[in-house]
Amino acid sequence: MAAEGMTSCEIAQAIGEISPQRVRAIAKRYCIKLARPGARRFGTYLPDRNARVLTELATAANVSPATMLDRITRVVLDDGIEHARRRLGKLALPTRPRP
Repeated sequence: MAAEGMTSCEIAQAIGEISPQRVRAIAKRYCIKLARPGARRFGTYLPDRNARVLTELATAANVSPATMLDRITRVVLDDGIEHARRRLGKLALPTRPRP
């Protein structure tokens, strides 16, 4: 559930009969990162080429790659879904299902 970006409150509610504090204690014990309230955590893999570019940009800006990825995402998403669709062009269209 944490890997899907759920907060401790959402996990507690989904499981039932467990408090958000208990969820946080378990997550801390097993080094599981939880989403912050008002945010979602996404785990993703990047091709090596993109990871190198991201790391280079982050190094130049003196921030972590995660912070740089957040900044890049905000450039595309902060102005809403229609703006993001225009910026992404064909990348925002559905892909063909694979056989």
